[in-house]
Amino acid sequence: MDNLSAYLQKFKKLVGDKSEEKRIVKEVLTQIIHSDISLDQISIRENIVFCTISPIQKTEIILKKKEILFLCKEKGFSFIDFR
Repeated sequence: MDNLSAYLQKFKKLVGDKSEEKRIVKEVLTQIIHSDISLDQISIRENIVFCTISPIQKTEIILKKKEILFLCKEKGFSFIDFR
């Protein structure tokens, strides 16, 4: 039964549960930049995360991009870039 569950996880990622990806991005960003960001401010297209936030928050994300990408990858979602 565990093998079936692991096999089906592949399809879950292929189908794309964007709400789960957004939730993970929100968690990581809140943890790293210590600022609350709503799910409405996050959009994901073609493995690139777009955030509609203040310039100060964007600068913090750019400065800590490697750490943010690493934490997202640890949680199971790999992104190319944050903009």
